[in-house]
Amino acid sequence: MNSQIRHRQAQQFDTNFQMLEISINRIQRRNRRMRNFFLLLLTQVLLLSFFAITSWTN
Repeated sequence: MNSQIRHRQAQQFDTNFQMLEISINRIQRRNRRMRNFFLLLLTQVLLLSFFAITSWTN
């Protein structure tokens, strides 16, 4: 009886841990996508300002 309860608790813990891991992975993927988006945006702004300044000085 006691071992059955421990086994059920271990299964619940494993299930909860897997769900937590899935949630963390989802958050990390979203953070990577946002970081990549903002890096791309920053690069485009810097390139645009560089070309605007060089064409304005010539």
